[in-house]
Amino acid sequence: VHAASGADLLIIASQQPLTSPDWTVVNAPGVQEDLKRNYPLTPVAFDATRIADRASLAPLLDTWQTVNSDYYPIVDLGAERTRFLKTRAMGFLGTASDRFDIISLYNGTSRVLPQVQQSPAEMPRLMKAAYTERVRATVNGQPVDSTGPGSFNGVPVSAWEVQTFEAHMASGRLPVSWRQWATTLTFVDGSLHAASLGAVDEAFYGRVRAYLDRVKAPDGPRRAVQFLYGLGTLNFAAAAEATTFLEAEFKANRNWVDPAVLRNAGVIARLKVGDVNGAERLLDAMTQPAQREDARTLLLKAYVRAIRGPVPEKPAGS
Repeated sequence: VHAASGADLLIIASQQPLTSPDWTVVNAPGVQEDLKRNYPLTPVAFDATRIADRASLAPLLDTWQTVNSDYYPIVDLGAERTRFLKTRAMGFLGTASDRFDIISLYNGTSRVLPQVQQSPAEMPRLMKAAYTERVRATVNGQPVDSTGPGSFNGVPVSAWEVQTFEAHMASGRLPVSWRQWATTLTFVDGSLHAASLGAVDEAFYGRVRAYLDRVKAPDGPRRAVQFLYGLGTLNFAAAAEATTFLEAEFKANRNWVDPAVLRNAGVIARLKVGDVNGAERLLDAMTQPAQREDARTLLLKAYVRAIRGPVPEKPAGS
């Protein structure tokens, strides 16, 4: 399954095993001529459009009760209901744009994208990767391609937040609100690492930790840092440990990270360290009614079932 754009999925299926795609087709003269007005589409760029494969979806699809068909058009009926209710079915596409998408986390997939400041339009990960490069270039005083989306007077909007956050840490002052500081940290982390996974800017996180030590920060922001850094580096043990604190704080109406990120990524982190019961409790506690049919919720539940195994049936009369 590929995210062909910000609103379209391309599904490639076969009764026979699918081989890895040969992206060198883009080098064919005819394709080159067709794409000459687009930004370069490289094999790495095409790979970035992939959001799922059969193995990623098997825990959900293998338990699906009814197959879509002309006689039972689940997809058509679902689309009509969604339009009538004026809601949006963005679950699968969300996995192509989420900072910590659950499929990549579940697979433990590292992702490093091209370091270019422009990208093909409407390809979510590539657009985020290009924006990240423009933010980094701005913060580091390097030339910036000011024609990209998300810029104001030629400057990526997020660069101002990054610079302000860095300047505040350098000043050594306490924040007015630690919870607001943690919210800003999440935003800045996304601005610097929007489409990458498996590696982070170590120098940035070194400055963050040094600042927290210097001002003797409380547990909340420290655990937020542990959670984001653990996920960004695929250190699931660290992320799962931080999840325990953050979940308790959420129940006390103190949010240190985005609740959606805590739920989605926290469930995966716990599954990766073998805490199936903890993952299920977190998923049940943090799933809102509007999220119950979201593709990410269905996948998370399927991942829990796949690792836990079937629940034994109780004997009759028990």
